[in-house]
Amino acid sequence: MKKCIKCGEAKPLVGFHKSISHTSGLKNICRKCSAQYGKQYRQGHKERLVIYRAEYRKRNREKMVEYQKAHKKDKREYYFQRNHGLGLKDVLEMFDGQGGRCSICKKQMNMVGRNGDRAHVDHNHITGKNRGLICDNCNRGLGFFHDNIQSLKFAINYLKKDGDGSKDQYRQ
Repeated sequence: MKKCIKCGEAKPLVGFHKSISHTSGLKNICRKCSAQYGKQYRQGHKERLVIYRAEYRKRNREKMVEYQKAHKKDKREYYFQRNHGLGLKDVLEMFDGQGGRCSICKKQMNMVGRNGDRAHVDHNHITGKNRGLICDNCNRGLGFFHDNIQSLKFAINYLKKDGDGSKDQYRQ
């Protein structure tokens, strides 16, 4: 146990960041107090930090581009793991299992590139359960309807009002 000099609470050692400049090997301020301080500092120095970051990017452009190229796969892996609890391998298996087509409209998708034709992992926003891969248009459509089945039924009925609704005039 260690006592934070900021809040005065005694906390387990894991509640403190490591520090080589302190004799104990840990900072004297707990992680929670350190996070609060960092947040206050960033809010009070927004303009200064924007300028600093812009200058850093300008000075280290080549270094940053090189790093991004070298870690592109890691970045994708991290994104899928953090947001969907899936590895890149799992997503690629889903993609192959669906024949590279959207689960809703059956349009051909890609696993690389910017939105447009790129596959998106669809998930239930309440349970977090993954449902499959869908194209950008279907992903946005579900998002605009907030995954509300009743609203989607109303939209279907609205489309059926003008004719029989079976014409698929907009499909590619």
